[in-house]
Amino acid sequence: MSERWRRGFAGAPLRCISVTGVSVLQVPYHLDEYLPELDLPLRVEKTITADFPAGEIWGRLTALYSKVAGQVAQAAGRGTSPVVVSGDCTTALGTMAGLQRAGIDAGIVWFDAHGDLQTLETTASGYLGGMPLRLLPGPRSAAPKSPGSARPRCRAGRCMSTWTWT
Repeated sequence: MSERWRRGFAGAPLRCISVTGVSVLQVPYHLDEYLPELDLPLRVEKTITADFPAGEIWGRLTALYSKVAGQVAQAAGRGTSPVVVSGDCTTALGTMAGLQRAGIDAGIVWFDAHGDLQTLETTASGYLGGMPLRLLPGPRSAAPKSPGSARPRCRAGRCMSTWTWT
């Protein structure tokens, strides 16, 4: 294996984990809107909620996704595979940050009905849920910092998106 692939995020040593189980983490939100009726056909190990600060949306999402990142890092650190179930795709920002906190250089395979590849420059609606896959490789100059205390990034060549046009 080349030295390039032996290093994790930001040059940290790559940490391989042995998965011993699955940790299902529920994040019952659509962006910062609480969804108390989010019904899952899975047994949930932990439901993640947040107390949102007043102010703009990115500050509120940072509060939630920082908690998501912490729980994902704990699950991965225990050797379980975290499965995060949420009401929108932006939760992937906290999920990726948590994997990186655990020393995992994760790649992404994105299955969705739409690509989630918009930017602040290209979006017609301003809907944040249409941007997470574009934000994961790293923020663009006009984009706000990604939520979470880690800056989630998926290295070039490690993100793949597939979607169907409906």
